[in-house]
Amino acid sequence: MTPEKQRIAIAEACGWKHIKHTNQEDVDIESRSITYWSGLTGVPPKFIHDQNRIIIPDYLHDLNAMHEAEKVLTPQQQNAYALQWLPCVLVIDGREYRSKACEFLFVTPTAAQRAEAFLRTIGKWEDDK
Repeated sequence: MTPEKQRIAIAEACGWKHIKHTNQEDVDIESRSITYWSGLTGVPPKFIHDQNRIIIPDYLHDLNAMHEAEKVLTPQQQNAYALQWLPCVLVIDGREYRSKACEFLFVTPTAAQRAEAFLRTIGKWEDDK
């Protein structure tokens, strides 16, 4: 599953709408500056109008964004996420020990690992063909 598809699937699961690639110019009247940005944008969950379009979070590189995404999981999904899909990385004396499931106390996966586990938990993961 490409990183872009992962970001879109997670954003949709979190309630984002109208996700698409955007090239946008923002004009700040006070400073008379123009900011140009592009990327995957969408309308956040609490808004309904396309004018509220902003860049969707970079779930694969931002632990804070993944923490927010994890909040949409049901209690049953949280159990599957933590015990079945989330990889555990335990570091002892500088050596990494990995397992598929572990006690939450020792879970230290990257944002990308959390993103994959999240998508597998909600049934949206697609293996590359």
